[in-house]
Amino acid sequence: MKNLLILCVAILFVAPCAYLAHRYQSNTITNTPYPFIFSPLIEPASTDAQVVIIGDKMADRLAKFSKELSRKISGKGMTKTIKITSLAKENQNIHRSLHKIKTMGPLPLIIIFMSNIDDSSEKLFYKKDIKNILENFKYYSDPWIHSIIMAMPITSRFIYNPITKKTLDNSVELEDITISDIELQKKMQLKFMLYEASLRELIEYTQDNNSILIPVTSPLNLLTKPIKPCYGSLDPSTKPDIEKIKKLIKAKNFKEALNLSREVALINSSHSVSLFLHGYTSIKANKYKDAQNYLEKAIAFDCTTQRGSPVYNNIMKMNAKTYGVKYIDYHKYLVDQSYTNYTFIDDTFPQDFYMEKLTDMLALRIRNLLKL
Repeated sequence: MKNLLILCVAILFVAPCAYLAHRYQSNTITNTPYPFIFSPLIEPASTDAQVVIIGDKMADRLAKFSKELSRKISGKGMTKTIKITSLAKENQNIHRSLHKIKTMGPLPLIIIFMSNIDDSSEKLFYKKDIKNILENFKYYSDPWIHSIIMAMPITSRFIYNPITKKTLDNSVELEDITISDIELQKKMQLKFMLYEASLRELIEYTQDNNSILIPVTSPLNLLTKPIKPCYGSLDPSTKPDIEKIKKLIKAKNFKEALNLSREVALINSSHSVSLFLHGYTSIKANKYKDAQNYLEKAIAFDCTTQRGSPVYNNIMKMNAKTYGVKYIDYHKYLVDQSYTNYTFIDDTFPQDFYMEKLTDMLALRIRNLLKL
């Protein structure tokens, strides 16, 4: 009996110690529980430019207008033009942009940041770890737990659940677009969390290193039809009404189409096609505020990683306000313009004229910052 009691006490002592030892050995010290690490083979970034553009393919498109932007910033009163360089490229999400900034020496005076269109496309974690990653971000979001980790970083090795971290290297592994809608929605939930965590780190890092960050929302073509409505989002009884709405639109009977689409959108509140149809008919009825609301929801509820999301833009604006960072809402500007003009050359990119308008906005902001 005595031996049994000793064994039980030993088990009660050894089991927690073994559990904590496993966590300690399986984790590294970290503040943010990112499910990935960067390969040391990725070359560090460097530049002597005063202005740097970072981000994805939308930022890369902006970089094509760097000479014009430099000219507008420099104006007639400067003997030397402002030097602008770009670290942006296609399929470069916010995490890769942040990594580039953190590998630089002294940061440039001004960093222009656009990232949304490609932020859903890269595979950043393993499916088997999604549950643990989500739990880790619950710990990360808890003010009390986060305070403990900030005060004693080593505690992160015990608090966060161990996962297999994905190594990000020079090549980009794209997400599998054939996954189920439920799995995609879980992944997108996590990617929004990762985006916000990286954005906060980017803002704090640039502020700590005396660099001015100018976040720019990415324009989304609201008139691009949904790619793939999520499974289970459609009430089957509304299928005849959806077909009727399409026929009414084709016949340019927008008044009747608007009334019917409103009912269908209320019933199918997460069905991208229903939301898109009501947004489109709202434009025809000159109800522009409603139109933007429903068309953005149509994009947000589209079950695909092949386009940007208004959620990323909202995360950018919300955190910029929290940190007192002035942003440029380029998406809203283009939405307003799109009601009377053709603003996009395709489903993704604005026309050159509107990219030049963005350089006007940036030049004015930068000249004011530099007191030129």
